[in-house]
Amino acid sequence: MNHLLNKQAPPIELASKPIIETGREHLPGDSDLYRLRSKAATLSLLFGAFAMAGYIFTVFMAIAPLAIVLGWFGLRVIRRYPDEYTGKGFAILGLCLGLVSLVGGSAFHTTIYLTEVRDGYQRVTFYEDLKNKVEQPTDRAKALDGQKIFLKGYVRPGLRSNGLTEFLMVGDFGQCCFGGSPNLTEIVYIKMPPDQTTQYDYMLRRIHGTFRLNKRLQKGDLIADDVPGYIYQIDADFYN
Repeated sequence: MNHLLNKQAPPIELASKPIIETGREHLPGDSDLYRLRSKAATLSLLFGAFAMAGYIFTVFMAIAPLAIVLGWFGLRVIRRYPDEYTGKGFAILGLCLGLVSLVGGSAFHTTIYLTEVRDGYQRVTFYEDLKNKVEQPTDRAKALDGQKIFLKGYVRPGLRSNGLTEFLMVGDFGQCCFGGSPNLTEIVYIKMPPDQTTQYDYMLRRIHGTFRLNKRLQKGDLIADDVPGYIYQIDADFYN
């Protein structure tokens, strides 16, 4: 009898071993079901996707470094704890999108900056040349009166949205698209070139034309009803 029991023991012992291992490892091939996707990897992909909009709106390029850092951190966590975290593809893609936005976007906008001003025109900016703490023209604006300039900005919402032959331009994306009350030195009246019109949207505008300083406040009743008027004006030669 003892001899028979000893003969039967090994099969029972062998049968129980896979059951214990199966309980520890769950099911073969289903290990991903018990791992969490890295939050850093997911956020990296999300920020990287938004950062690609930086090719159009430069403000989105500011989140490209976040996509890169989070992607790198996500990969580090996944490699260190491979049995607990997944999402390697998310991290790699987010990191790559961040790099493409940061490096490629910077090169793209630098090229545009170096080539966008036509010969015979000088670059002018809202914040360095036109904006004043008081609602009076800056000395720079007075010196520009009658000169050919290049200015970038956004169409401010007005009484109409389409078929605009004239509009008010602001230099801040928030003032054009998300409200705000600009003062007189943050507004430039744009008179479109003959036979050209534009419309209100979120896109950046590039204006070449003759800058004019109005000695008296000009009313913009047919353009917008929420500003007192304007003192800066550009008669546009080229618009894009």
